[in-house]
Amino acid sequence: MVDTCHVYYSNLWSRGDMATADKFLDPQFVYRDLCSVSGWAQQSPSSTLPLTGMVVGPRAFKSMIEDVRSQYPDFYVEVEELAVSDKHRIFVNWVSHGTQLEAPPAAPADVSTGPAAWKHGRSLSPTSAHASVSAAAPPSYHNNLVRGVDVITFNHDRSRMLEVNVYRQLSSDERRDVERRLAPNPLEMRLARLHWERPQQQQPRR
Repeated sequence: MVDTCHVYYSNLWSRGDMATADKFLDPQFVYRDLCSVSGWAQQSPSSTLPLTGMVVGPRAFKSMIEDVRSQYPDFYVEVEELAVSDKHRIFVNWVSHGTQLEAPPAAPADVSTGPAAWKHGRSLSPTSAHASVSAAAPPSYHNNLVRGVDVITFNHDRSRMLEVNVYRQLSSDERRDVERRLAPNPLEMRLARLHWERPQQQQPRR
């Protein structure tokens, strides 16, 4: 399993070798990006995932990889640490790098992005083929560094990957897209200042 994971990141993600997907991904393969902004802030222009943040099947996954490497031609992933959980599951701590050199695809413009449109991390607003399309943002030319942890589950004989659940940071391009799409009503986090009362000093008796 460890060797397969190294090949998954070095050949498939870092080099775009699609033959790796055919060799090591189960026909029922599922990829879930549990931290994707696509689901809760609509289809982010820099995101290559659907609104659910989930990709089903090797063919769809290879298409997603191609989209990523199209936007980020120098994209690569470094594996920092691996830990075997049980006979079929492994945890991978990784860091990715990539410079956005190609403009992301245009996104629907008539989709609500307010809090009322979110539920369980998924958008409730329809995105039909007749939806108007907003102009695509230009490439950022930023070098994005993202850290994350993947939980990879293998099939019964541990020959192929069955499921990958991703927990990661947002890239700088994703944060920029979210801020742009939520303007002029961005999400706000307000922190209340804590006021501590100092005990009054007793006046000396006369």
